[in-house]
Amino acid sequence: MDIGRAVAYIFEDKNWMSKLLPLLIIWVFSLIPIFGLVAVALGIGYMLFLASNVRDGLPRPLPKWDDGEIQTKLNVGAQVLMAMIAYNLPTILMAICSYTLISGLASGFLGSSVTFVVVCCTAPILLLYTAVAWGMLGIGIAEYMETGEWQRMFRISHLWDALRSNSNTVFQWGLYTFLANLGIAVIGAIPCIGWVAVALFAYPIQGHLFGQFAHRLSIKSKPHKKYAN
Repeated sequence: MDIGRAVAYIFEDKNWMSKLLPLLIIWVFSLIPIFGLVAVALGIGYMLFLASNVRDGLPRPLPKWDDGEIQTKLNVGAQVLMAMIAYNLPTILMAICSYTLISGLASGFLGSSVTFVVVCCTAPILLLYTAVAWGMLGIGIAEYMETGEWQRMFRISHLWDALRSNSNTVFQWGLYTFLANLGIAVIGAIPCIGWVAVALFAYPIQGHLFGQFAHRLSIKSKPHKKYAN
């Protein structure tokens, strides 16, 4: 996998600006509570179209915004977003329980001790679960890209076996994704210009990395009608 390539490819497309400008609008709408989920789903759908193009080896993988495919992008993104929420439910529930326990004993020495114990006990569990869950989800999404079957994201036993068989690839994807997110966060700390850069380039960078990941998982590199640009 090549993290540098995930950035450089964008500017090789002479139409990159027109293809990415809608992502700025999506980012603005994603800031609106509740309604923003629709924008996020559309952004995820665009990212998966891009990842599919990368997996299939297209030289200019940035998708266009054809009117006929916007609904498809939204549907695909919504299904993946729901899967992401489902995989994160245990983390959310554990965080709520920990917060409730800490809040109930927030004062005095006992409160500080309980906070320390809760954080020390839950943090490693949350990190381990997140690493495993996101690895399995990533494989499931890659299979969904290939087949168009959303159920692929929830075949837990199969995904666990696939995770163990492809642990090195999953680790490399996770590491590069983390590094990319770290760089994006640093850029996003810059007011105005940084925010625009994040809105334009976050999805394309992550989409390319995920496309490389899907390709490395030995998914067949042939265009799929549902995702091909």
